[in-house]
Amino acid sequence: MRKPKSRVKNGFLLYLRSLPVPPGKPVVFSPASDLRITNVALGHELADKSGRTTLQLTYPTPVKVDDDDSDDDAPNDIPPMSTTVLCSLTPGKVCKFS
Repeated sequence: MRKPKSRVKNGFLLYLRSLPVPPGKPVVFSPASDLRITNVALGHELADKSGRTTLQLTYPTPVKVDDDDSDDDAPNDIPPMSTTVLCSLTPGKVCKFS
């Protein structure tokens, strides 16, 4: 993730962060705090101007942790993963949901 940039505009302090995601290549990152996605957009150059792009987020599935079970788990256990679709974008179409 790029370093946050701060700007003062009209008396408000804005923090800007971005994470470019190349087509077909997963990006791995670890957020320093809760993840908040506020905007997703296609880039200027499109490989297919009539195609649809889907952005997915894969994350460790939250699991209940019991204090008793801490010794039973092997240290190299891979946590179960979940995937969710964040959005699907089509060039030339505008869809906005809140």
